Parts: sequence; structure tokens; C-alpha cells
Amino acid sequence: MPQRRPRQRGSFGGHFDELVVQFPAEHKRNPADRAKERSPELQERIDIHRMLFDHAWRIDAERKRTD
Repeated sequence: MPQRRPRQRGSFGGHFDELVVQFPAEHKRNPADRAKERSPELQERIDIHRMLFDHAWRIDAERKRTD
């Protein structure tokens, strides 16, 4: 087949066409839709981690400004 990449040893380059077939198109969903499918406990844990990360990011940014 002229459209296929030649196989390259030690690289994904030759196997890219086969790799793409493994992933269904439905993986391109909206993140908001994924949040609706989560259990309330999992969503709470995700929100806590997000809040802690944002807080740590702000602290780091403040330290860099003062240095």
C-alpha cells in the first residue's frame, strides 16, 4: 500500500497506522460530560486535588515574585 509508512526498527513510526486503529473516536468527548459520569465521591476528591494544586501554584508564584 503506498499510503502506509515503512516499518522502522525501534520506532513507533512504522506502526503508527496500526496504533491509531486501537483508539476509538469516542475518546474525544467533552471533559464536562466526563464529570457528569463520575460518582460524587470521586468528583469531590478531584475538586480537592484541583484546589490544593491551585493553592500550591499561587504560593510558588508569590515566592518567585519576592525573590
